[in-house]
Order: sequence, then structure tokens, then C-alpha cells
Amino acid sequence: MTKQELVEIQNRLAAITPPPWKYDGMHNEITTPQGDSYWLIVSECRNVPDQRFVQDQFGHQFDANFDFIAHAPDDIRRLIEALKSGGGL
Repeated sequence: MTKQELVEIQNRLAAITPPPWKYDGMHNEITTPQGDSYWLIVSECRNVPDQRFVQDQFGHQFDANFDFIAHAPDDIRRLIEALKSGGGL
């Protein structure tokens, strides 16, 4: 990774809605608390059921893609810090 690529990643990270982002493990949406309400970050109206996870009686089920997206801002921030502290850049 070049320094320019890292700067571009940091710029994209700085432009997002601030974390924490939350995925409840059932509904295909990611939200973030803002004051006394929640903002919707991403939502999916229709999805292909993931057969690895069981649906509850309402048709809700865990989606690994939403879990990954919800954790991405914090994970990327930690990875950048690890790269900088490890002298990789």
C-alpha cells in the first residue's frame, strides 16, 4: 500500500457518518444513534436468504455482510493505527 492509498482511505473514513454503527443481527439495516433517535446508514429491502443462519418466526436472520459493514469504520481505524505504529508506512 502506498502512502497516497492510505490517505485516500483515511479521507473516505473521515467523511462517513460517525460511528458507532449498529447491526442488531436480524434486520437488514445498519443504524447509528443520533441524539434521541437513530439514523439509518444502510438498508436492504430484499436479500437472498443465507442458509447458514436460521430465520426466526418473523423471517429475520443474521447477515454476515451487514455485520461486516457495521464493524468496518472501527476496524479500518484500528488497522490504520496498527500500520502507523508498526512502522509499515
